Amino acid sequence: DAGAARCVIGTKALEDRAFLANVAQRYPGRVSVGIDAKGGQVALVVKNATLVTGGSTVSADGAPRQRALGQPNAGSVEIQADTLTVNAASRVGADGQGPNGKGGTVKVVGVTSTTVGADSQLSAVGGPAKRPFGAPDGGTVKVYAGTMTVAETGALLASSGPRSDGGQVAVFTVNDLALNG
Repeated sequence: DAGAARCVIGTKALEDRAFLANVAQRYPGRVSVGIDAKGGQVALVVKNATLVTGGSTVSADGAPRQRALGQPNAGSVEIQADTLTVNAASRVGADGQGPNGKGGTVKVVGVTSTTVGADSQLSAVGGPAKRPFGAPDGGTVKVYAGTMTVAETGALLASSGPRSDGGQVAVFTVNDLALNG
């Protein structure tokens, strides 16, 4: 066991579920699945439960610096699952990271439930302002769930940079909404 502490698996994880299950069982807590997104869009559709934990991030963040032609705006993240849990200082986001980068869109469909745990967040935040180039407006966070719970230090964010417009947070639930803060 003098090898790597962690391993990231890409396409093979989607193509061969038995392989992924075997590796995850053999090396618990040491395997991650990487997703490459095209055009700034990440879309995950899962039949059962989805857990984003242990400081993990699912993001379509904008670039951390100005681009030659245009602003470093964020893209979009969409997750559809029976249940979604984001906890243990984890994040699902589409943040504008660079100067004047606009926040993107985070859309979560948790058919049964969605939980944002302690120190975790769903975010579409605008980047820092740098005049005269533009306004880093906040993006949009939308959650559709049977039941939605946000822990005491969990957050749904669509804030903006200085001198800019805030974004939108919309939560649609069929049953309960619990904001514990």
